[in-house]
Amino acid sequence: MTALSTRPGPCSRVKAPSYRKHGLLPPPDHVEGGKPYWYADTVRAWVAARSGNRTRRAD
Repeated sequence: MTALSTRPGPCSRVKAPSYRKHGLLPPPDHVEGGKPYWYADTVRAWVAARSGNRTRRAD
């Protein structure tokens, strides 16, 4: 389990609190000491489902 904001990728330490405040993140898989945590599979599914997701097209 890892904090979303510490993982490299679409959600930086600056963006994560804003995304969460605006309800753009999935619910955390676990909360410990007030800090939300997400499983890597949860993060991958969220990234894949985002409307702004730009997956690479096979040519």
